[in-house]
Amino acid sequence: MKLRRRAVCALMAVLLALLPAGCREKGVQVVDGAGETVNLRFLGFKVGADKVEEIDGILNRYMEQNEDVVIVYEGLGDNFVDILTNRLENGYADDLFMISDQALTTYETRGWYGTLIADLSGEKFVQRYNPIIRQLITVDGKISAVPMCLSVVGMLGNMDVLRACGIGEMPRTFDEWVRDMEIVRDHGYTPMVNYQGNAASISFLMSGRSAAPFIEGARTVSEGLTAEEVYAGGIRDVYALVENGLIDREQMSGETDARSYRKVLGEQFAGGGVAFAVAPSWSLSAFLAGEPGFQYRYAGLPVGDEGPLTCVRASVLVGVNNEGPHREEALRFLDFLMQPEHIESYAAEQNSLSPLQGAQSGDPLFAEQLALIGEDRIYSDTDSRIPFNLLKLLNGAAAQMVRGDPLDRILEDFSAGVQAGRRPE
Repeated sequence: MKLRRRAVCALMAVLLALLPAGCREKGVQVVDGAGETVNLRFLGFKVGADKVEEIDGILNRYMEQNEDVVIVYEGLGDNFVDILTNRLENGYADDLFMISDQALTTYETRGWYGTLIADLSGEKFVQRYNPIIRQLITVDGKISAVPMCLSVVGMLGNMDVLRACGIGEMPRTFDEWVRDMEIVRDHGYTPMVNYQGNAASISFLMSGRSAAPFIEGARTVSEGLTAEEVYAGGIRDVYALVENGLIDREQMSGETDARSYRKVLGEQFAGGGVAFAVAPSWSLSAFLAGEPGFQYRYAGLPVGDEGPLTCVRASVLVGVNNEGPHREEALRFLDFLMQPEHIESYAAEQNSLSPLQGAQSGDPLFAEQLALIGEDRIYSDTDSRIPFNLLKLLNGAAAQMVRGDPLDRILEDFSAGVQAGRRPE
């Protein structure tokens, strides 16, 4: 199925992070000279062997074709955002680096695009991307990084549990979903499992529930609503699910590790007896590794009043050090990295979609997600055009719900966070 145009939407493992900053900087800087080797440093994520191995293959192919270039890839699993931010601030950033989608707005607010981080908007490889992606990563005409994946977020349903409760289909609207969870609970099953970690599962629900009225036409931006007013509705509705016990506060409170979704989806949900779980596409490998013994379906998020939506993200973004000594070579390698054959292979390994124009997926697991993209029933919680870090604030709201904070306090803190994090006009 194709993504439709109208949708908005040498691997050398060196432990540089363990060295003092001065050693780290002096040990890798190479001054170019005639016939000398160019050493490119590439800082990226290390959250799974498959991801690293796929990048390893691409790097080796480039170095085979460019014998005067050596690429040193440093894969970090934890504290990635803090480490990259520190390197950028202190002038020893790598030649290339992945940028977390959660940090896009933060870096834009600091004025780093076009200064510390190269503006890629004029590079030819940008035109390979689907319009949905170009919109998500463009701010004030600048593109700070280009993604290797189009990630989606949907709802996993245990069809065996649902049928045992007399429910034949996945819910399509928010009210249907709430009703189904109540029925599931009455039959002695667990309605839903959740996690916090880097992105709380209920943060996707809050953002989607807030966006739904605008996507479905019940509300418009012309009403002049503030961000606080827009997202208050989604926060209230998800808060009610927690207060009513449909989202188990105690279960969620124990799942705070950075990759807590792996345990929740790969053990608790895959183990059976649970009806629903919010599942980003990057988490599906953890779920499948749990070898679920039941029939399941990966559907849209039932957060609208007229039908499901899917959350989309430009993921695994790669940027270039604008002040690095090998800026032009880094751009040449980035063009190679973003060739269709590399991107499509990488995305498939990550259970994600390709972000390029004309990309297809033969995986039936993504059929509904692709249909929703084609129907424009999409939203994003990491759209870099949002003038504050929405995901960070909704993760905070989720943590407050788990702690049992009152709704008024949660809304007040969200509003304060919006004001504090808003970038200058």
